[in-house]
Amino acid sequence: MSMLVASVAFVSCSKTDVFEENKKYVAEQEKSEYRTNFVQKYGEVSPNQSWDFCATPSTQAKTRAAGSLTWGYLNPINDWLDRWADHDKALVIAAIDNAEVKEFNPYVAVDLYPAYSYVASNNNKTDFYRLAVCYNNTTENIYRQGVGYFLEVLNKGWNTLGRFGRTIDSKSLTGASNVYWALYPTDINVWGNESVVGGTIEDYKIDSYKEFKVNGRTYWGFRVGQNGSYSDLICMVKNVDPVRPIEKRYMIEDLGSKKDFDFNDIVVDVYQAIDGSQKAIIRAMGGTIDFTMKIGNTEWTKSVQGVAANYQVETMYNTENPQWDAVLAEFPVSGWDPNTNNITVTANSLNNDDVILSIPFPRVGEVPMIIAVDTHVDWQLERVSLPNDWWVPAENTEE
Repeated sequence: MSMLVASVAFVSCSKTDVFEENKKYVAEQEKSEYRTNFVQKYGEVSPNQSWDFCATPSTQAKTRAAGSLTWGYLNPINDWLDRWADHDKALVIAAIDNAEVKEFNPYVAVDLYPAYSYVASNNNKTDFYRLAVCYNNTTENIYRQGVGYFLEVLNKGWNTLGRFGRTIDSKSLTGASNVYWALYPTDINVWGNESVVGGTIEDYKIDSYKEFKVNGRTYWGFRVGQNGSYSDLICMVKNVDPVRPIEKRYMIEDLGSKKDFDFNDIVVDVYQAIDGSQKAIIRAMGGTIDFTMKIGNTEWTKSVQGVAANYQVETMYNTENPQWDAVLAEFPVSGWDPNTNNITVTANSLNNDDVILSIPFPRVGEVPMIIAVDTHVDWQLERVSLPNDWWVPAENTEE
């Protein structure tokens, strides 16, 4: 009897395995049909063809773990600094009031040379100010003039500052918490204790600054507190390399017809803010079958989250007379790598509900079912195939 039970179990397992293998075979046959039709329409794909058409680099280099800060002295520039400061001073004074106010990005690598200061009033009764990068509820001082203090502001008009600069790299802090730069008044006698005159360090958070050029040199102007002036501290800056927001639009095919190359079955924009947070916005859904889209570690399913938002699986959305800024769904994502394009779509076969098609971002040289473009690129209208001048067919490429 025990042998009979084992035999039945073996047969049952074998049937299951065969059934699963058959489904994989059918899925591969459908993909093969798609690839054949694609090549018939557009020609053979070059082995060097990438399907990421985004114009800008997708990532910024991060050479350290999140939550670390690099800083160091630049070489002293001595007499050259005096001549440069003297040449620019009158023009800086004239330019600062009309200079552009910009939102400050705390995630930046920069060579910073404190150059001038002018504090019109001194309500905090201190002549000393400290510039700091704050993160994870701690403070790192990133510049000090001489030994033992950051900066002395004498409150007697325009002052030319010290002969040293700092190189600061806070780009790796995108994974840290509560990241900001601050310019705050302190007491020179308590260096190292983070004594703040007239409040807390966060009260002096730098959220905006002024940027302008004089004699080919770029300057940033900072203010002490929200009521300060952007001439409180003016630095010459060089080698500015900020972390920038990253955004890509993924156009996805094929959830249905194997001769349809409009790449609008799903159109989704994925964003990574300068603080590292990520989100996705679905702009169009031209497919009429169910799908699950996985971006990084996050999944979105049309029959689940879509139906909850009153979308029907069988209905196409925003591919005929589209609104280019439509937001069909918006949700946070995590783990998206814009360099590797780790996005995958799984969908039911149009002809066989038991067959699941898995559609990853294509490797270089493969026939694509997903392409990446900049977010200003519009998707195709329904049944309007992609133009073939988006890439160069193999026969036109140089070896």
